[in-house]
Amino acid sequence: MNNIIPSLRKALQLIRQLSEKNCTQAELSRKLRITMSTTYRILRTLLAEGWIVKKADSSYELGGGMLLLLASFHRDVAKMEILRDIVAEIPAKTGLFAKLSIPCGNLHHVTLHYAAPGEEYMLFADKQGTVFPVSGDPAGIALLLDKTPGQLGDLCAASGGTPKPEALLQAVEKCKKKGYLLDCVGKSRWQVMEMALPLRFEDKIIASLAVLGCAEDFAGVRERRIFKVMKDFAAKCEKAVAGA
Repeated sequence: MNNIIPSLRKALQLIRQLSEKNCTQAELSRKLRITMSTTYRILRTLLAEGWIVKKADSSYELGGGMLLLLASFHRDVAKMEILRDIVAEIPAKTGLFAKLSIPCGNLHHVTLHYAAPGEEYMLFADKQGTVFPVSGDPAGIALLLDKTPGQLGDLCAASGGTPKPEALLQAVEKCKKKGYLLDCVGKSRWQVMEMALPLRFEDKIIASLAVLGCAEDFAGVRERRIFKVMKDFAAKCEKAVAGA
């Protein structure tokens, strides 16, 4: 059953668009494929709440009214900042790239910290602040372990039906059973693999810790060895957050 509210989803798409670039009503209507009348009503509602402001050139931008919504997000980011040095230790122990991600709504997650090995290793295009679909890679799926099957189904519906609910549920269950998820990310001839596991604070998943490398980096017994190292780092991260 699809419990998505179409009008609310359109409003959220409009807010996301304004977070990237100021737009006029006509531009928003065209880019988001929303009728002018619906776009107008959404804009008037957001203006009334102070979430957006209208500029002299008739374009709209996000307003200060949204700052209150970000308070809890900033608290989570502050907790994660203390983990920067811990994440930076992982490449030396594993020879792999490391990243720490936090949820950004239900559909996306953000790479907050990113650490790479020495320059003799190949570089990935990932960087701090990169936004990914939460169901698109192991780092995102590790954030979903506490979701119910119904919630996972709603997430798939909200993301356009990709991945299929059964595929996402299977990935989540696999991560729960093994304690981590290892899978290929992206579509390139390099076969980039990512291993991710969740981080918890007060019995709530607040982030995911991941390493990236080539397929051969995780071959055979290396997979379990890397997981053991990552499990130790995850425990170290959770202890640091709890003591903050």
